[in-house]
Amino acid sequence: MLNEDEELDLCIDYIETIDQNIKLFLEARERKMEFWIERAQDDFPSFWSEIGAEGDLAAAVAEFDNPSNTSEEMGKRRKKEPKRGLRQFAYKTARAVRGIHRR
Repeated sequence: MLNEDEELDLCIDYIETIDQNIKLFLEARERKMEFWIERAQDDFPSFWSEIGAEGDLAAAVAEFDNPSNTSEEMGKRRKKEPKRGLRQFAYKTARAVRGIHRR
């Protein structure tokens, strides 16, 4: 069983590996865009246009004003649920990345 420091090291290594794999995957792609969540309201209209999206752009951009999984929300969840640890985070992250990759 791993101690907390080892779990953290494992997660950091995992995230760095995913980051490198994504960079490698994108290297060969002609159509790609850097998208920083901190500038989402400014950058999203370009993304919207690039993919040919249809619908209410203003409503879509406004969604960036609705935070989810905030520290406060996560703190409340932690009190209700038993501590799952960083391995659970890594597992869920891997599932999400696999789901994105399949699209």
